[in-house]
Amino acid sequence: MADVPEQSTNVAAPGRVTLTGPPPNDIPAPVSDSLSREVYRPLSLLAVVGCALAVLYAFLVLVGGLLTVGTASPRLLASLLILAPLGGLLAALLVRERRTSRVWLFAAYGLLGMVMLLGLGGLLAYAGTRPWLLHSMTWLLVATALLLSWLALTQIRASEDTLGGAELARWGIKLSLFFGLIYGAYRVSNTFAIYRQAGAAAEEFLELLKNGEMEQAFIRTLPVTRRPPGWQSRGVLVGTDQGAAVSSDLTQRLQVEHNVVRNPSEPGSFSSFRMSAPALLILMANKDVKWEQTASTSTFERGAYKVALTYHVTTPLATFDLTVTTEGQEETTEAGGRRRYWNVVLDETGFLRGTTPESTSAGKNLFPSVVSAGGTANIWSKQLKAGDLSGCYLMTLPPSQRSTRAFAVAYNRPAAMPALGITLPGAEQFKPKILEEVRKAEESFRRGEEPVLDTEHFWSDPLDTKLRARMLAAVKRIFTPEGAIGIELGPYERRQIHIFRFEPIGDHVRVYVPIRLVTGGEKTLQPEFIFEAELVVKVPVTEEQIPVTKHQIEKLRLLRGQTSPKPTLEKR
Repeated sequence: MADVPEQSTNVAAPGRVTLTGPPPNDIPAPVSDSLSREVYRPLSLLAVVGCALAVLYAFLVLVGGLLTVGTASPRLLASLLILAPLGGLLAALLVRERRTSRVWLFAAYGLLGMVMLLGLGGLLAYAGTRPWLLHSMTWLLVATALLLSWLALTQIRASEDTLGGAELARWGIKLSLFFGLIYGAYRVSNTFAIYRQAGAAAEEFLELLKNGEMEQAFIRTLPVTRRPPGWQSRGVLVGTDQGAAVSSDLTQRLQVEHNVVRNPSEPGSFSSFRMSAPALLILMANKDVKWEQTASTSTFERGAYKVALTYHVTTPLATFDLTVTTEGQEETTEAGGRRRYWNVVLDETGFLRGTTPESTSAGKNLFPSVVSAGGTANIWSKQLKAGDLSGCYLMTLPPSQRSTRAFAVAYNRPAAMPALGITLPGAEQFKPKILEEVRKAEESFRRGEEPVLDTEHFWSDPLDTKLRARMLAAVKRIFTPEGAIGIELGPYERRQIHIFRFEPIGDHVRVYVPIRLVTGGEKTLQPEFIFEAELVVKVPVTEEQIPVTKHQIEKLRLLRGQTSPKPTLEKR
């Protein structure tokens, strides 16, 4: 019988079996723990979303700088963006990097570095002329990116290596903090500078109004490129011959360049500014005015900052909320540098929308008298236009003399009796001296002489003395019986609030009511001249309704004249 080969059997201790020989083929080899973790760890969704939002915010910040650089110098931007990756490739060659993937990574780093340099540099370099103002909702974007990235990192650390994406979460936090802080500092510094400069411009404007410097205040409403030469000489040359010459030249330029009437129903720009209600309320306070800033808003439109500042203004007569809108634009200085100049936007400056002035106790006692002067001016203007010269003359007399003088006027001009509504019982008792006095005064009125017509402050082209003489002759014709062929005379309409310049005189107030006057030629229906004037009305001060019979027209005060823009006139 053949020998059976011996089999080696190891006997182990009880309860333990030891097998020898090669392992069975169907048992898999062990897999490393690191490879297992890489295969079976999913990315955290919060990390992916947080990092994506952070990258989006970084892109929004950088694109602003790139756009400003591209707008200023498109060729430079294109050249740098092309050269940047080439510089990265050159750096890879210098370090003898031969792996293709690493070489392209160098190129990507070069492009990314240039994008960041141009993006952030462009924001700072063009902060004044082309600021990049992201919507306020973008702060929610970067805050969300930071929050999601932090939550993702916390979640990953607590997952016991079952979630991946920690590096994405860290990048989301880094990008959010870096670009959020950079852009936040950019906006805060820029906004602070803008509000400080705009506030200084608004304060200067209000101070000029307070001091009665209407010409200089109006100049502050013009862009610096439109301001007349010498506008910065205010206060430096006061009291000198040179200062007087500069002031005269400023007045001339303002009248010629910024006060031309283009519509007979509206005054010129400078005159409109002088008669605006907010300016008058501050001016009439006689320097006893205070203001406090209560709100502010800013926008950037058409290459310029626009800041609206709201002030609560207190005067002895009224309190009101005033909005002063300023606009800042960068311009080239005489030295060749750049700086931002500010001006007040007149069309957007006035009482806060939806509010009106609130009168103080002193204002409630005075304003009814001031406002009633407008009605008196309207009545007198209509009488003059209708040819009722006797009635117009009587309104220029003190109320205490009006009754007696009315009889004298009627006695001298019997044809005026029906218009005056009087009869003359016992008219023969009038003394010849009174009749002669009234007759001369009325004839002086009808010739447009002093004191009714005041030409002391009348402005016209100083280089054309003949034109000035023609203008004055045209005005005087409105006081003649036949009058001008065409005439328009009356207060300006469509005023925001009917408040006029005034000055208290004892128990009366003298009110200056702005009016327009358009005169026609002697033999034509076409208008010839247009005037800006003030009708000076003396009114008693009382809280009660004041009858017109207690008012007195003191004078017609001519301010400026020019050739008419030729509106259509009706024959008087």
